[in-house]
Amino acid sequence: MLGPFKSILGDAWEAMLSRWTLVGLLICAAGMSRAAAAQTESSETPVLAAITYGEDDRLAAWLWAHNPDVIEARANARGVAAEATRARLLPNPALDMTWGTIPVGQTNPPGLASPMTHVPNYVVGLTQPFEVGKRLPRRTVADANTDTANAQSQDVFAGRFFDLLDSIGRIARAQSRLAAYDALVASSEELLKLQRARASKGDIAVLDLTRAEVDQQLVLVAQSTGQLELAQALADCSAIAAAQCSEFSSGETARAWLRSFADMPLPERWTAEVEGRRADFRALEAAARAARALAELGRAYAYPDLGARLGYTYDTFTVSGNQAQSISVGVVVTLPVFSRGQADIQAAAGQTERVQEVRAARTAAGRAALAAAARRRDLSLGRTRKIDEALMKASSVLTALTEAMRRGSASLGDVLQARRAHQELLLERLDLDNATFSAVLDARRAAALYPQPPR
Repeated sequence: MLGPFKSILGDAWEAMLSRWTLVGLLICAAGMSRAAAAQTESSETPVLAAITYGEDDRLAAWLWAHNPDVIEARANARGVAAEATRARLLPNPALDMTWGTIPVGQTNPPGLASPMTHVPNYVVGLTQPFEVGKRLPRRTVADANTDTANAQSQDVFAGRFFDLLDSIGRIARAQSRLAAYDALVASSEELLKLQRARASKGDIAVLDLTRAEVDQQLVLVAQSTGQLELAQALADCSAIAAAQCSEFSSGETARAWLRSFADMPLPERWTAEVEGRRADFRALEAAARAARALAELGRAYAYPDLGARLGYTYDTFTVSGNQAQSISVGVVVTLPVFSRGQADIQAAAGQTERVQEVRAARTAAGRAALAAAARRRDLSLGRTRKIDEALMKASSVLTALTEAMRRGSASLGDVLQARRAHQELLLERLDLDNATFSAVLDARRAAALYPQPPR
């Protein structure tokens, strides 16, 4: 490519151009590698946007497709469904072939020419087994097990859905508290700046300035703790969602999301409708059906199974008067001498007992959880109203004392005490929002109030 320029540039210039060309190609290759790596990294790390936090259906669809536990439960349900297909298939026929009457030693009649050709017979048989009284209960067991696995996969989905909502709630709580700390840091810095200006003029003692600096350090420590809590909540959410969870757009948005759960209508007592919505109860009902069918299957093993056999014989020993070609029909009977379904009957009894005990325990636990959650929400809302009244008064006192200190008619200690009281009330108000949210979430979990997964 550089041939036409040799006479003008010379060998040195040609070598330099070659080196620069090589460097340019390396830079382009490195840039393409970085772009490909960035594209790969972005494609491998999906993002769950905060806008979806308020849309249960979108969260459900995301979990159904991305959560590892849900995916594994769905795969297990598909595997169990394959057994239902297997239970509907007939037993395979058996093909047998026999080479019989192979002559050994002296033939009968003696001196028979080519005995291996004129003595043996060849038999081909086809046997088809038929189960007696077992196919219907076996299909029922397989169908019930499929229903159990499907219900269990939905129960796993429900658990992960509420775990995800809980982690989002912790994000909202941490972010709303962090916003309160940020506002407190700004107020503390403003107060510290004022105290430093006064100290430089000799208007206040050095001790007052030190108190203001210590107070700011405490606020900064609380702010860093809030940042750590937010990072942990985001990490927990990402682990459940199998994606990078986003922060809310602001602390106010986070508080609004938490408070949106306060007025959600909830059942106050345990009913048959609640049991019908719960996937774990549907799984127990399917397991009970499987146990009954398994017991019926075990009892059916006392009936002997049959097999029909059709055989064809080609006999070369016609010199003895044997029929050269013949057909045979026979019946095979399986005798239930040792195994008569004892194991299946025993397993069915154990499964029935387990279902009854688990159902009773879950009913008692669900009834207690639902009542306790409703009680907790009522108490949290009642305390919230009282905190709101106290918070309004504390805010007005803090504002008045801050203005009075600016004019020199109030001390720093009074302002710090008022701000500390206001801060404690504000943080308690935020904790009450989270307590109300937690109570509602527990009630929804107990009452199975969640969107159905996609089909």
